[in-house]
Amino acid sequence: MDVPELSLTVLAFLTSLSLAVVSPVLPLYVESFGVSYEALGLFFSAYSLTWSLLQLYTGYLSDRYGRRRLALIGLAVYSLSALGCAQARDFTQLFLFRIVQGVGLGLFGPALLGLVAGLRRQERAFALYRTAQGAGGVIGPIVGGYLGHIGLSMPFLLSAAAGGLAIAATCLIREETSGREPGEHTGFLTALRTALSRPGFLFLCGGAFLAEMGYVARGIVVPLAGQKAGLTTEQIGLAMSAYPLAFVLSQVPIGVLIERTRRKLVLAGCALAAALGFLSLFVATSAWGMALAMGVLGLTLGTIFVQSAAWIAKLAPPERKSLYLASFDALIDLSFPATPVLVGLLAGLGVRVPFLFCALLLLTSACVLSRVPEG
Repeated sequence: MDVPELSLTVLAFLTSLSLAVVSPVLPLYVESFGVSYEALGLFFSAYSLTWSLLQLYTGYLSDRYGRRRLALIGLAVYSLSALGCAQARDFTQLFLFRIVQGVGLGLFGPALLGLVAGLRRQERAFALYRTAQGAGGVIGPIVGGYLGHIGLSMPFLLSAAAGGLAIAATCLIREETSGREPGEHTGFLTALRTALSRPGFLFLCGGAFLAEMGYVARGIVVPLAGQKAGLTTEQIGLAMSAYPLAFVLSQVPIGVLIERTRRKLVLAGCALAAALGFLSLFVATSAWGMALAMGVLGLTLGTIFVQSAAWIAKLAPPERKSLYLASFDALIDLSFPATPVLVGLLAGLGVRVPFLFCALLLLTSACVLSRVPEG
């Protein structure tokens, strides 16, 4: 492993840790300011809407002005605003600092992927990057849960520290490619119009979008349901870590399996199994029960996301694969700003009611994915 690969691997772990460490306590931290579930939903939606809209443009900005430069700016913004979240005195301050964090994520996320794509051995680089991200996603909730037992603002301090270390790792990376080909933006718009005219693309986007709504909802509702069931923040963190652990362990074997069977059956079957996972969360009251259900979701939802993207790549013309994948990501990521508002409204009826809604979403996703043309 050379220096750029090692730096990006460390960077992927640190950024994933910075994002994941606050996940077990964030809904509880927001709730501690005495706001309603509806306000909690708006809080999550505002953050998600900020970075999901920015990512449509920051890829262009990083190509034009430098990927490492945009990554450094984004990481600095994210880390400083994490400190602001830790020191927030009221919900308004927390809300504003969290939106600024969304700006930081919208800047550094696409820029870091551009740095990975600029390495010579791209396949190896992406494999290392995703694996390190998964490791950060496993460790982050566990550490965040234990820190939350000390104080709900403590995970934000570690998030800021991890972001600072990520800045140092970014400084070690030498950007190997730069510049933007003329007309690339027009090519993106043309590819998007072409993609939207293809039934396979639309069905895959629709099925993955519904699945991602379930993914977003479980990150909000599991801590709240766990708290209502009397679980500690440590237990909630352990339960949430089952999702990324199952994801990391399952995706390589599933990738081999799906080459030997019909992709449509695997994707639709995973959506049905994910619906059962959400029903299990609805009735689970123990940490182990929630962890088992989260493991099922890590395997099934993870497969839908990864293999839908792989299928999109197969549908795309050779010269437009990256544009098709960017369009796919942008469309399904609309679930991040849309879902929390719905979750907040449903949680007002009962903190576990969103799990039933998620099961319905995944049943619908199974129907949509079953209609993807195999050709």
